Amino acid sequence: MTTSWLQNSRNSRRHNNFPSLLRGKIRLKTGLLEVRPVWVRKESRTRGHVFCCLLALKVAREMERRLQAALGTTETRADAITLPDALRSLTRLCLLHYRVDEKTTVTKLPQPDARQREILQAFGVTLPAM
Repeated sequence: MTTSWLQNSRNSRRHNNFPSLLRGKIRLKTGLLEVRPVWVRKESRTRGHVFCCLLALKVAREMERRLQAALGTTETRADAITLPDALRSLTRLCLLHYRVDEKTTVTKLPQPDARQREILQAFGVTLPAM
């Protein structure tokens, strides 16, 4: 790469953004999202699959950004919550269904623990009252 090429602000932004793009590709293939090849026959379905994958990547990046803004990074705080940690913690938060009799089922959402409340607050999410 030549110096003049890098001095062009557009090319410089693209070059500086390359590590982020590479991390995104790795995250899509092996990391958080665990995307695997899908064999589809129609172009529209392929486009739909790619759209969903990239949308998931954008959502994951936004969640990561909000976590870092609210709770810091592992470089600044030893107890900072990473996105995989946050998602693992939130998997414990699920609806409970209690069968009363043959026709009646009661559904309850348990109260989140302190860590889950911290994560939900960082994401700007409020749970419905049940």
